[in-house]
Amino acid sequence: MTRRVCAIILEDGRVQDFEFVGSEPSLEELQQAVGGFIELVPTPTLPGHIMVVDEEGLLKGRPLNQKATLIAFRNIVGPAVVLPNDLLR
Repeated sequence: MTRRVCAIILEDGRVQDFEFVGSEPSLEELQQAVGGFIELVPTPTLPGHIMVVDEEGLLKGRPLNQKATLIAFRNIVGPAVVLPNDLLR
């Protein structure tokens, strides 16, 4: 199987590789990366991409992710996976 790489923006602003196997990341891989149930967030500053975040991040008291917030034009807490739209069906 092919290994693919996208980006995950951590709460402290560091950007790391988000690797997955196959043509698209699995729900489980995305949930593990963000630490919970996923929510899809548009990325106005990155056309053709989508951001995946923890749907319950605020309830869990996750810290503000400033870098992801700038990309999404809304407050994002916790880690955020950024990937091309065509990887999610």
